[in-house]
Parts: sequence; C-alpha cells; structure tokens
Amino acid sequence: MNKKLLALLFIGCLLPAQVSVDDAAYGRIKAEEMQHSQAMQTLHMLTDRYGPRLTGSPNFEQAASWVVKQMTEWGFRNAHLESWDFGHPGWLNMRAAGYIVAPIHGDLTFRVLSWTPSTAGTLTGSAVEVEAPHGRPPLPQPKTRADAVALGRSSSSPPRPNLTLPWSLCGQR
Repeated sequence: MNKKLLALLFIGCLLPAQVSVDDAAYGRIKAEEMQHSQAMQTLHMLTDRYGPRLTGSPNFEQAASWVVKQMTEWGFRNAHLESWDFGHPGWLNMRAAGYIVAPIHGDLTFRVLSWTPSTAGTLTGSAVEVEAPHGRPPLPQPKTRADAVALGRSSSSPPRPNLTLPWSLCGQR
C-alpha cells in the first residue's frame, strides 16, 4: 500500500503544471495599478494625517471612519465598523512634561505608557527607579498618585569637554 502511494506521489510530481494565464486580464490589472494606484495616497492618509493609532484613540476612530468612507467610494458594498467593548477609554497623549526639582533642577526625559490616565494638573512627588529583571517586569504600586516609577536604568549624557578652538577659527588673532 505504501509503495503504491509513494509511486502515485512520484508520478504526480513529474506531471507538468498546467496553468493558463489570462494575459488580457493581467494587462488590465497592471494598467490599473500603474495609472490609478491609490497605495501612496492611502499610506499618506493613514500615517501622516491620522498618525499613530492606538486602539480606542481618537486617531484610531478617525482613521477607521476614513477607511470606511474610502472603501465605499471605491465601490465596496457594506463597508462598516463593528462595535466591540475594548475595555479601556480612548487615549491620546497630547503633551507630557517632567522636571527634576530637587536636588538639582533639570528636564526629565520620559515616555508615557499607553492608556495612562490624565492628571488634574501639576503633580509633585518622589520618583522610584526599578531595575527590571529579565522579561517583562511586574509594575510596583506607587505609594501615592503623585509618585513616579522609572523602569530600567537611568541614563545621562556625559558633559561635553571644554573645547578650545585655535584663535584663527574664532575670528581673532
């Protein structure tokens, strides 16, 4: 039985594939792509105009509505959005700024995690630095709403060395 099956598979491999190509249809598809492509316009709208689209964000909703409208204009039938419970409110990071106020003053560079709730104004609190073990770290619970948790090691740029330029480069002799 196995020998017969193996022989049939071998013979099947020897048969040349019979593929017929409709050159006229291929030509029409190629001409449509070359003369009326919407790929770059679609890419522009979804990346430049609507930007990053975190699920549930205003950018996501606007981009999804644009896609439905565009598909309808292209002739797709029944283009629509389906609702579903995402479980998070919409989120869009408009602005976030942080400053070190003690023991020195300086800018604090950071990134906001997705779906982080807004604050009701300026917050002041202590910061905790947590070095993450391998993999995804468990998030420690801050003591108060104003506390900040920094994941990973902090980094700073070394100060630039004092550059002494030759007098001729400074415009003086």
